[in-house]
Amino acid sequence: MILLILRFLLLIWPARTEIAESANTALPGCSDSCGGVAIPYPFGIGPKCSMSEDFELSCVTINRSSTPYWGDLAVLDINLSLGQARTSTPISYQCYNSKTKEIKYSDWSVWVPPFWYNHEKNKFVVIGCDTLAFVNFTNDQNSYLGGCVLGCGSLENMTNGSCSGIGCCENSIPSGTNNITLWFDDKYNNSEVYSLSEIIQRG
Repeated sequence: MILLILRFLLLIWPARTEIAESANTALPGCSDSCGGVAIPYPFGIGPKCSMSEDFELSCVTINRSSTPYWGDLAVLDINLSLGQARTSTPISYQCYNSKTKEIKYSDWSVWVPPFWYNHEKNKFVVIGCDTLAFVNFTNDQNSYLGGCVLGCGSLENMTNGSCSGIGCCENSIPSGTNNITLWFDDKYNNSEVYSLSEIIQRG
């Protein structure tokens, strides 16, 4: 079985006069793009090219292909008029290795202040069978715990292209969330498990 999943994360930032009034250009002497992605001020590549360190990006080149990064997140595009940036996020997974009889995990946590997750454009999704996954949403004042319990009998019962609750579960993201942590509970999962959890873009 091959699962192909698009995973995007939309971040938004506080509206500021400097951002609203700035043109879609970089500061003089600073690179205005990386790997085909436009880098407008207040963002910038390298020191002294952004409004502050919070908006500083790096341009990473691997195998002759360049990608802008904000910390560990690859930046796919920046839209100043909407006040948001689109990034690629990791996938949290749990899968059983029939040869070693071990379950491999990959949990993740992403902390994004001074930005926050766009609660209207993102959602938490879990795909799998016999799966118990948790997500913790945190903002400046509160912490919220969510999760998904999935039982579908077998992968054949899952509906391709639909998140109907059988083998697929999704949750909304609270407004103002600036930190998300994903993890699995192996007490519920069995030796046939293959599960994924992620934050994806709606629509």
